Amino acid sequence: MVLHERYLGAVLAALTLWGCGGAQGEETDDGAKMATSTSVVSGEVRRALFNDPRFQRGVKVLSPTAQPAVVEGSLQLTAANGPPTMALAQWWSTQSILPGQPDTLASGARRWSNHYKWVVLGPVGSTDGDVDLYCDGIAEWNGAWRTRTEHWPHLLVQESAVIAGQPFLNQTQRLDFIVDLNLKRISENREPGYSPSLHAGEFVIYFTVQNRSGGAGTSDFFWFGLKPYDTRNAKPGLYQAFDRGTGKYTYNIGVPFWSRGMSPSEWRHVQVDLLPYIKRGFAEARAAGALRDSGDLADYKIGGFNMGWEMTGHVSGEMQIKNFSLSSVSSQ
Repeated sequence: MVLHERYLGAVLAALTLWGCGGAQGEETDDGAKMATSTSVVSGEVRRALFNDPRFQRGVKVLSPTAQPAVVEGSLQLTAANGPPTMALAQWWSTQSILPGQPDTLASGARRWSNHYKWVVLGPVGSTDGDVDLYCDGIAEWNGAWRTRTEHWPHLLVQESAVIAGQPFLNQTQRLDFIVDLNLKRISENREPGYSPSLHAGEFVIYFTVQNRSGGAGTSDFFWFGLKPYDTRNAKPGLYQAFDRGTGKYTYNIGVPFWSRGMSPSEWRHVQVDLLPYIKRGFAEARAAGALRDSGDLADYKIGGFNMGWEMTGHVSGEMQIKNFSLSSVSSQ
């Protein structure tokens, strides 16, 4: 059985950032209007769906344990770029990354760290940019093996999407997704007690496909995901099921556009139109009994994303991320 539960960390992320009150991406928490990229070329309108995909404004740090989520502070390269719109989730980690002072690296990047994790934020174009996430599940679990009912440490970056001006999915021609990933290091211990159904290290990318109609089913969503890395599978494949934690349908495509999986210290590029996969996931979610109030793509938009590590086993991993973007393309 393949392990997969978004569980309560995802619930908190969804409630905090993606559709149950508060700003929906077009405003920051302090009410300041955000400028996002929209361009028109040859009759196509391209809209960037996230405010700070290169992490130049930093991240708000969410408490590992507080429910609902509490912002403890922020990690920033410089305050001159404005307040963060991204957040850093560290659900069920032993210790928050704050308080702590960053180290400045030779590249100009800054690194915040403790015994269990680190986060690096780098200037665009630097050798350590845009963001680097290291999560030490070996230290987190400290020799214990997770049981089926236990939570597990996460290290995720996340942001709500820009809703104002975003076309509904029935009006969208493409959802162009780009990201570059470098698995800088990975280590795993599989001592007695290890079970592949319970213990792993996964690097995942999830988007919420959310009802934004204002009518029946508003705020309902399903999880659409990619999984670039999983310690149990050289090249992760399709996974679909109802998530035990949120009760929402999960449709994770793995990495079908790659001929092989990731290897350490090797940059891998993703450039793909996600819309056909999302439409397929939407149909599967409806067929499974999810999204009962509306089966019309005219009611749905991208609600938000999270990306990073989930460590259910004795795994430590570091991933560097550059050039993250998701853009909707529609007719003028």
